[in-house]
Amino acid sequence: MKTVNIIILVVSFLQARSIDGKIKGQDNVKLRNVNIVSLPSGVGTQSDSFGGFSLIIPPKDKYLIVSHIGYVSDTIDITYFNNNALILLKEKNIVMDSLDVQAKSWGQSKYFSKKKTVNHIDLENSTIRGAIDIGDALFSEYSLLMNETIGGQKNLSLRGSSNEELVFLYDGVRINNLSSGMVDISQFTSLGLSEIELIAGNNENTIYSSGTINLVPKINYDNQFTLNQKFGTYDYGSFDAYGSLGKSYISVNTGFSNGKFLQRYSDSDKTEVQKEYKRNLINMGFRNGKGHEIRLMGFINEKKFNNDRSKDTLDLYTQNLIVKYNDKSNFIGDITLYGFFQEQKRGQFTTFRRNENDDDLEGIGLWYEKKFKSSTFRLSTENNRIRSAWEIDNDQIKLSRNGTRVMGAFEMLQPKNNEGLHLNDLKFIISKEKVNSVNEVGSDIFIEDRDWESSNTKFTVSMIDRQLQRKRLIFINLSNSFRIPSIYERVHNKIHTLVYGNNLLSEQKSMAELGIKIEDYDPNNARSMNVGFTAFMYKYTDKIKQLYFEDAFIHIPINYGNASIFGFDNSINLNFIGGRLILRTYLTNYFFSDAMAFQLQPSKMFRTTIQVKNPFVMIKFIYRKESERHLTTIGRDGIQNQTIMRPLESFDIDISRKVTFDFADITISLSGKNLNSPSQELMGLSIYDKRYVLSIDLSIQ
Repeated sequence: MKTVNIIILVVSFLQARSIDGKIKGQDNVKLRNVNIVSLPSGVGTQSDSFGGFSLIIPPKDKYLIVSHIGYVSDTIDITYFNNNALILLKEKNIVMDSLDVQAKSWGQSKYFSKKKTVNHIDLENSTIRGAIDIGDALFSEYSLLMNETIGGQKNLSLRGSSNEELVFLYDGVRINNLSSGMVDISQFTSLGLSEIELIAGNNENTIYSSGTINLVPKINYDNQFTLNQKFGTYDYGSFDAYGSLGKSYISVNTGFSNGKFLQRYSDSDKTEVQKEYKRNLINMGFRNGKGHEIRLMGFINEKKFNNDRSKDTLDLYTQNLIVKYNDKSNFIGDITLYGFFQEQKRGQFTTFRRNENDDDLEGIGLWYEKKFKSSTFRLSTENNRIRSAWEIDNDQIKLSRNGTRVMGAFEMLQPKNNEGLHLNDLKFIISKEKVNSVNEVGSDIFIEDRDWESSNTKFTVSMIDRQLQRKRLIFINLSNSFRIPSIYERVHNKIHTLVYGNNLLSEQKSMAELGIKIEDYDPNNARSMNVGFTAFMYKYTDKIKQLYFEDAFIHIPINYGNASIFGFDNSINLNFIGGRLILRTYLTNYFFSDAMAFQLQPSKMFRTTIQVKNPFVMIKFIYRKESERHLTTIGRDGIQNQTIMRPLESFDIDISRKVTFDFADITISLSGKNLNSPSQELMGLSIYDKRYVLSIDLSIQ
C-alpha cells in the first residue's frame, strides 16, 4: 500500500506545473506580499520584495487569483499564462481600461475575453458614470450608432445593422428574445453593472447577429454602497443607489434608481416630450471557492413616455429573472446550467392606433466546455417558450412560440511558442435553431402558423506572433446564417394594410471578415498600445427593413430584397504614463449597395477621445463626426417619403474630480454634450441638443 501511495505522489509531482512570474503596479513599482492563489486547489504563495513569485500547482488547476490591498484583483487563465510573464495590477483609485490579460474572471464573468473584436468597458470610469445613461456613454466614445426614436427609445446598431440584429445579454443570457428583439439601452444604469462587453460581429451562440452587448452584473463578494445624483439642462435629473454585502462565499447586491428626462421639438422652446423611468435590481451569488457558484439575478425596469404635441404615450414594464449554476471543477468539463423568466408589458397609445401587448418568456439552457491537450469542445443548448397577447385597437391577437437552439463548436489550439508568426487556432461552429409559432384560440386577427428551421455555420482561423512585450494577431471569420422574424415584426407586417399579405421571410446573411490586432506593451515606461483593423462584408438575402410612421413610434417591417455592406473598422488605443494620458480613436467607413436598405446608418463615423488625469482632476475631450443618414418614412396618407439627415459633428467635454477618504470616495463630474453642434431633428423631434449634466457620486467600501 505504501508503494502505491508513493507511486501516486510521484505521478502527481511529475504532472504538477511550476508557475513563475513578476508583479508590478502601474507606476512600475515592484509589489511585495501580493497574494497568489491557484484554483480550485487553493494552493497559494506571496510575491517577494522584488515582485517575483513561484508556485507549484496541481494539473487540474485552471485559474490564478492575484490580489493586493489597494489594487484591483485580477484573475488569470493558467492555460494562457506564460512563465516569467509580467502582471500589472491596477490601483483602485486610478480610472483606466482594465488589463486585457484575463479569460473568465472568477465571480466577475468575462465571457468574451478571448474574442478578437471585443471592448471591455469599465463602468467605474467617472465619465461613464456621469453620462445621462449607458446608451449616451457608448455612443459618445465607441464605434456604434445610437438613434433615438420619437417614442424616446434609444436603439443601438453596429456595422449597419438594425437594432433587431443585435443580441443583448445579461450575464451571458439573452434578454431581447421577446416579441420584439429591440432593447432600449437607456433602461439600464451603470450602477449594479461591473462592465459592458461590446463585440462587433457575431459570436458562437448568435451567428446571425452583427454585434453583441453583454451587460455583466455586479456580484462583488465584498461590501460597497454607492449613491449617484445627476442634474442637467431641460430639468433633467436622476437618482441612483446601489449596495453590496458579501464575504468570500456569499454576496447580496441590490439597487434602485429613478429619473426624468425632457426633450423638445426643433421649432419650439417648450419641452413637449417627457420621459420617466424607474429601475430596480437584485443580484445574489453563492460559491464554495472550489469552482461551484450559484447566481440569482433579476431586474425590473419601468418607463413612461408622453408627447404633448402628438398626444402619444408609452408605458413599458420589463422584468427579468435568471438563475445560474456554474461548475468549473468537474472532471468531465466546465458546466453551466441556467433558467430564466422574462416579462414585458407595453402600452402604446397614439392618434393613429392603440397597441397593447403582454409577453412572457421562460426557458432553460446548458453550456458545456471540455479541454483536451490542444483542443476545446463546446456545446450549448437552450429551449424557451414565448406567450404573446396583443390588443390592437379592438382586435385581439394571441400567439405562442417555442424555440430550440443547439450549438456545437470545436476549436484546435496551437501550443504557445515565440517562433514568429504561426497558426494560433482553428474553430468550426454549427448552430441549429427550430422555432414553432402558433396562433392561439381567441385571436381576432389570424397570424399564420409557421415552423422555421435554420442551420447556421461559422469558420474562424487565426495566426499569431507572440513576443515578450508585443503580440500580433491576424484572423479570418466566415459564416452563413438566418434570422427568423420576431413576433413584433410578423404582427405589424400583417396588420398594416399597406403591406397586407406580404408574409415575412427569414433574413439570410453571409459574412466574411479579416482582422489584424497589434498589442504593444512597455512596462518600463508604463506605456501600452492596442491597434485593430477589420475589413468585413455582409450579404443579405430578403433583408428585413423597417418603415417608420411619421409623428408616431410605429414601424412596419418588410422584406426589402437583396443588399450588401462592405466596410472597415479601425481602432487605436494608446495609454501613456500608467493611465495618466489615454488616447482612443475609432474610424469606420462603410459602402452600401443601397443606402435605403441600411436606414439611419452613416457611411463614415469618427470618434476620438483624449483623457488627461493629474492628481487634482481628470479631463476627457470627445470629438464625434458622422456622415449623412437616410430614412424611409410613411405619412398619414400612406405615401412613402425619403428623408436625409445632415452630417453630425459634435464636441463633448467631461471634467471630474475624485476625492478619496479613509472610508469613502466622492466624485464630482461636469459633462457638456454637443457643445459645438446645432441640434438635428428626427421626424420633427430635436436630437443631439446641447446639454450639461452635473453628477455627484458617493462610494463607500
